[in-house]
Amino acid sequence: IQDWQHHMSSIAIGGLSRGAFCACHIAALLPQVKIVLGFAPLIQLELAKEMQGCHLPNLALDPDTLCDRTIRFYIGNRDLRTGTENCFHFVRDLANAAFQRKIRSSPIELIVGPSIGHQGHGTAPHVFEAGANWLMEKLHEI
Repeated sequence: IQDWQHHMSSIAIGGLSRGAFCACHIAALLPQVKIVLGFAPLIQLELAKEMQGCHLPNLALDPDTLCDRTIRFYIGNRDLRTGTENCFHFVRDLANAAFQRKIRSSPIELIVGPSIGHQGHGTAPHVFEAGANWLMEKLHEI
């Protein structure tokens, strides 16, 4: 039971695009989620073309709820679907929130690589592999 409780207190979550958006919201709600991995993450739901014209509640991600987590995002240098700059600004906001909480070397990372695919929103297989390897490494550290 003790080993199970230890593992349940350290959960990782991840996703691709809208899945990364959901992963961040789940992590914000559950303190047990210590690690977040996102590929081409959608940071602002209203930017998704499927959501254009929808009347959405405020679903903005709050950096204060995630700044104490280990986070890594991968995104293309010209992702027009989710917005490279949106991801960068969110990572900056996370780092600033961590700094305000006296977390000086926050484990929050953004890895920008070449854009591929439609609107630069694709993720190459080697990027998924790098993310999975990083995630395994982080889980072994817990």
